[in-house]
Amino acid sequence: MDRPWKYSSNVAQVSSSWHGVSGVKTLIVLGASYCGVGYDFKTSPRPTVDQPLGVPFPGSTWAEPEKANWVGHLVTRFEDQTRLVVYDFAKGGDTTEGVERQIKQEFLPNLVDDTEKGLLQGNLDKELRTSDAVWNSDDTLFTIWIGINDCGYSGPDAVPPKLVKLFGLIELLYSVGARNLMLIDIPPMDRSPAMRYPPRGKLSFEEWNDRLRVHALDFAKTHVDATLTIYSSWATFTRVLNNPVALGFDADDGKRRGGSIWVDHIHPTSKMHDEVAKDVVALLRSIPANGTGAEQGQTKWCDGTQHLTT
Repeated sequence: MDRPWKYSSNVAQVSSSWHGVSGVKTLIVLGASYCGVGYDFKTSPRPTVDQPLGVPFPGSTWAEPEKANWVGHLVTRFEDQTRLVVYDFAKGGDTTEGVERQIKQEFLPNLVDDTEKGLLQGNLDKELRTSDAVWNSDDTLFTIWIGINDCGYSGPDAVPPKLVKLFGLIELLYSVGARNLMLIDIPPMDRSPAMRYPPRGKLSFEEWNDRLRVHALDFAKTHVDATLTIYSSWATFTRVLNNPVALGFDADDGKRRGGSIWVDHIHPTSKMHDEVAKDVVALLRSIPANGTGAEQGQTKWCDGTQHLTT
């Protein structure tokens, strides 16, 4: 299919587990600094509809002080349709191995019952969730945004085993009841202030995004009761960086630290995070509930030629 951007958002598969945006009550976030809000299961209270992040809004983010990242913006933008409760396990600096820790040491022990026993017996399923569980398969969206640090710390050759590990973890989430999943690809970090030698780094980022899509489509084919979406941060960042003024950003801020797009060498501003949230909301709203209007396993591309409206 001819697409204007190298990468686009797509809905790999819609199943009966997806009841539309209004059906999402819980958001479980796994990732690194782009996602973190400073939530700590050991010290933070459980999130509620009145304090959806589990910490005072907007949490502690890697955007400007006291400013929301895309998770906070998403909560705000969803308020007209659903009041989300967010369990955000993301930690700055984490790689795929960090996501493994987030799942096995934080999510599973706290939000899934009999975890160790189930893992050892290889029979984890949604019935093992606690009787007072705060999430259900049909009303929870799992999001994973990881890979920037993986690619930053290593070259393209390290990407394939990382993606194998990541989808092994996604398989684990599925085994405990995760049925609605949104994976986020890597933005064009070669265009960030951090990249002094873009071509070398670009290879790793593109290898990651290519393989993410291959693995996602393969996963969808073998898990027909799951709804799987890929949101392309690459497309969102590309749109902004290609024409910043049209979207309310300063013309010279594409590579500038401390500008309207980048807080520092690698982290986006709250305004840029809001662009991400807008496009995530638009993508999720485009997914038909319960697979209505979408064939099982059908791929729907959102090409990013224009800003997704909300």
